[in-house]
Order: sequence, then C-alpha cells, then structure tokens
Amino acid sequence: MNEAGTALGPDLTKVTERFRGQKLLQQILAPSTEINKQYQTWVAALNDGRVIAGLMVDQSDTSITLLPNPLKPETKITLQRSDIEEIEASSISTMPTSLLITFTRDEILDLLAYIEAGGDPAHAVFSPAR
Repeated sequence: MNEAGTALGPDLTKVTERFRGQKLLQQILAPSTEINKQYQTWVAALNDGRVIAGLMVDQSDTSITLLPNPLKPETKITLQRSDIEEIEASSISTMPTSLLITFTRDEILDLLAYIEAGGDPAHAVFSPAR
C-alpha cells in the first residue's frame, strides 16, 4: 500500500475501487471468494509424478514459468509443456484465512478504515464524528 511493503498481492492503495465495507471484510476473511487473476496460483502435475505450484509469470506455446514462492522472486521454475500432464488454476488463494482471528472488533474496524483510507491518516474516515 502506497509503495510500502512487498508485492505479494495486489496493491491495496486503491482496493476500495473494487471492494468496500462488508465486501472488503469478506475478501480478508475468505480470500478464496474472489482471487485476483494476476495472483492466482497454478498447479502443474508433471508426467514424472511431481506437482509444482506457483504464480504463472510467463508462458509460451512450449513452456510455462512458475514462481513457487513470491518471497523469493528470483527463484522461478520453467516447465516444458510436453512435461506437463495437467495444469489448472487453484481455487484456493495464497492469502491465508483466519488472519483476523486474534483481532478485536475495534481492531478489525480500524484495519478496514485504514485500508479504505488508502493508508492516508488525513482521510475523512479518521475524522471525529460530528
């Protein structure tokens, strides 16, 4: 958000252009409900029995390249299409579920306000109620 953090998922600065309030909370609580295609995990079953999962970062007629660990963007795996028995998009988000399990109600509301404000502490959402 606001060019801070790591690029493990979509930039949250303008997430409210797509999600607000209850819908935003749902995305946090149940991230697999709607997965951004750019951050969708692909699972490849290979002819030799191995299974490799990762974000698809490149593809051609002859190969695909997966990023198994977004925390290590330098480690990519290129697979030849002829070695792939099957490949499909995962319906499970890489964002963990139960992220807010230890949060209080007020902490959850504060997090939603922060995200909806795009991280801007001067945003109207933080103004005292009139």
